[in-house]
Amino acid sequence: MERGAPASELTSQERWEVVTEAAVEVGRPACFSPLIITLSFIPVFTLEAQEGRLFAPPGLY
Repeated sequence: MERGAPASELTSQERWEVVTEAAVEVGRPACFSPLIITLSFIPVFTLEAQEGRLFAPPGLY
């Protein structure tokens, strides 16, 4: 299959190959981005007093 070929010229098998290749390419970033966001809020949950009351609710939602 030639890259950049119009979609109308792809066979069903070639389309599935492109879809699979694209899913594999974005799979890891899609899994790691929520993990990184979650880990970045851990320090926020260690805050106490007024800072904790101010910053913890956005971290929970």
